[in-house]
Amino acid sequence: MFRILSVVLMISSALFASVKTKIIQSSQENLVIQVVTNPVTTADLFPSSLLIGLPSLKLPKTQIRHYRKSPNPFPRFNKESETDFEWHNLQILQNLPTAVLEIDPKTGDGNFYEIVEIHLQFDPFEYPSRIPTPTEARLLANRILNWNTAKDWLLPEKRRAKKVQSFPPGKWISFELLEDGMKVIQQETLANIIPSIPGHDPRAYMLFMSAELGRYRSQSVNLPIADNLVEIGIDIEGESDGSFDIEDRIIFYGRGPSGYELKISDVNWNQNLY
Repeated sequence: MFRILSVVLMISSALFASVKTKIIQSSQENLVIQVVTNPVTTADLFPSSLLIGLPSLKLPKTQIRHYRKSPNPFPRFNKESETDFEWHNLQILQNLPTAVLEIDPKTGDGNFYEIVEIHLQFDPFEYPSRIPTPTEARLLANRILNWNTAKDWLLPEKRRAKKVQSFPPGKWISFELLEDGMKVIQQETLANIIPSIPGHDPRAYMLFMSAELGRYRSQSVNLPIADNLVEIGIDIEGESDGSFDIEDRIIFYGRGPSGYELKISDVNWNQNLY
């Protein structure tokens, strides 16, 4: 009787950061990004996570340049990694190859760089460009840093409905909704299920519903993952810092087993008989 939604939490090792990010150049061949850090608290010096659109599932050539080396105001909080950058979560999101680039402004000797400049060089895109579908644009435009260029790298659409043979890697959680309306998932609720949730990058979370969009489902919540799931849009309050903190929450519109259906100018009540 109840609709089942499944939320997949894409595990990421990205930590939170509070920085200003600016695109200097974006083209089919190159992407230049500046990450500017002016630390007030230690949170401002955590690594910065950037979700980048790619022309293929091949990481771009990456070069990092550092400017304005300054003393770390929190000298005990130094860089632990020996590399200038790390790539995570190479995957396809809504027909777009993507990956998360992690940049740490700190050094290992008690300093930090106020400006970190990232230079990426991409391989050619192997398919004809196409216009993003409304769903692709809605789900990706505010998540992909270089969306204005990356929207031309969407993979060809599949013309036929096809059973899903594999699912995105991550942890699946199913839950039920009783009625239509705006819904909220608090960070604390998910932390009770996944204790390590604060260390995950919320920009990699996805929320799915069945092809019926909330109608005509049984009341059980422990069913196998359905075929042809539909990803729906979500808004994550507080996700801009790259971590899922206790005050953050996931907001989305969900539908229950029964509710009103709007078709052009007609509004009808849809009653689930199960």
